[in-house]
Amino acid sequence: MTASSLPLPQEDPATKKWTLHYIIGVFWITYWIGNLYIAFDYILPFLDYYVVTGILLVYIAFVRPTSFIEVFSKPMIWVWVLTAAIPMVMYLDSSFGSFSYGAMKMRIIYLSAIGGMTLILLEDNREKLLRDAALIALGLTVLLNFVDMVIPLPMSRAPGRAAGLWADPNISAAALCSLLIVVVNPRRLSVRDLFIVAVTLLAILITFSRSGIIFAVFLGFVYLVAPDGKNGPSTMTRWSIAVGAIIALTFASVIAIAVFDIELTASWRITSLLTGDASDTSSQGRILRFTWALERAMEFFWTGRGLGANQYYGLHSHNAYVATLYNYGIFGLLLYIFLVSQGLFLMLRYGWKRALVPGLLSLNLLYYGMFAHTVPNAAGLSIPFVIFMLKMYIDPLPESPQRQTQSSFFGDSNALDPTGHPQ
Repeated sequence: MTASSLPLPQEDPATKKWTLHYIIGVFWITYWIGNLYIAFDYILPFLDYYVVTGILLVYIAFVRPTSFIEVFSKPMIWVWVLTAAIPMVMYLDSSFGSFSYGAMKMRIIYLSAIGGMTLILLEDNREKLLRDAALIALGLTVLLNFVDMVIPLPMSRAPGRAAGLWADPNISAAALCSLLIVVVNPRRLSVRDLFIVAVTLLAILITFSRSGIIFAVFLGFVYLVAPDGKNGPSTMTRWSIAVGAIIALTFASVIAIAVFDIELTASWRITSLLTGDASDTSSQGRILRFTWALERAMEFFWTGRGLGANQYYGLHSHNAYVATLYNYGIFGLLLYIFLVSQGLFLMLRYGWKRALVPGLLSLNLLYYGMFAHTVPNAAGLSIPFVIFMLKMYIDPLPESPQRQTQSSFFGDSNALDPTGHPQ
């Protein structure tokens, strides 16, 4: 826990009990990174985003009032406040009606998700809390992806492709990659972790998202080669388990397809990916939309065309960078890239071995932004920015946890706080 928070009993974070505060924290984070707020709209509409957010803020105000001060003392949170405040001003001067209102609301929801999760993760045991929440969210997403292939969920927008609560298969694949990186640190891999990786990659496969499958293959390779091998399985063991998992999951998939009579109507996407054939209507349509949208965006290169412009003018580019440029102009686009790249900056500062998780999270968002214009609006994908802001998942120096070096322009890159995390 930080200095400005109220004192708590000193317990080992690894053995900390599931207190009421811990349970509320896990629920709030799972609510966002598992995209449960979409499910609540269908099942419990009276517990919508506004009600749940209000309850959390009131709770934090009573039990951790100084946490608000600590959150607002972080410079990065003010950048996120501006990403919501500026759209509010743009909305007041907009003529796009409901389109600009929807865009403004999404930015406020995004800020609420980041701010709320940051409030929860100010505790000493924040990495354990986040990992527990991410594991629950990952389990739900994987399970619902499998269910979606048998019984299409009401929010699904692509029949025959798994999306779970995320509606869009491409965003579902991006979310699964993000959750997997948080749950399983590639540097510290166990046999159980390899099973989690294998099942998650299968859940990504049944989204039939070609962009998702490509990144999943890259991520699988990282999990096989990145572990230090000191406390986990050896390189040979990891590769052997990987081959065995592929055979077992293939066999299980064949049985499931036969038992549940699953029609693989979208399997042609995998064939086109393997053959490099982009002549299908989906690929050609994406290429045409991208080129047309880029031409329109370049006409408003400096200023953008206004909040909600891409919805108002039907500019569905399937590219987050083009969509951001069209709405906010080049300066808004540069700000977005700067925010998304924070994990790579941490990797450069602390080294790839110590900051591999933040670096992979940045790569995940940067990569998927090339194939989905909704990535900047998916509040469930906002957890990486909280990790960047709190400098989580950065391993301490292996030689001496208390070693400090001379401060640089960016601060002491090797200084650690009392919990063993970078300052």
